Amino acid sequence: MLPQVDVRHLYSVVILAEELNFTRAAHRLRITQSALSRQITELETQHGFQLFIRDRKTAAQLTEAGRTFVQEARSALLHADRAIHLARAAHHGYENVLLVGHAHHADQEWSRHC
Repeated sequence: MLPQVDVRHLYSVVILAEELNFTRAAHRLRITQSALSRQITELETQHGFQLFIRDRKTAAQLTEAGRTFVQEARSALLHADRAIHLARAAHHGYENVLLVGHAHHADQEWSRHC
């Protein structure tokens, strides 16, 4: 059976891992703090592992499972984005595509100013 993971959940976990704060992460995601908390809790419950060690609204730190998940979630999000770009290019008849971009998690300080 394929894992049931929504792309939005992957993105939410990555943003929360960057911020380590539910309020700031929710603001970046443009959702409420309670909605973000619910998403993370549902994901953890569904798959049987804890991603974050929580201290009230703050996600104090990632667990070992959380660090692994975030690394793979970033890769999955990159591939999902690439799939969209390549499919769009194929739809328009382009044979070769050059994707140039910036991964916000690669340089978090730069991304905060964009």
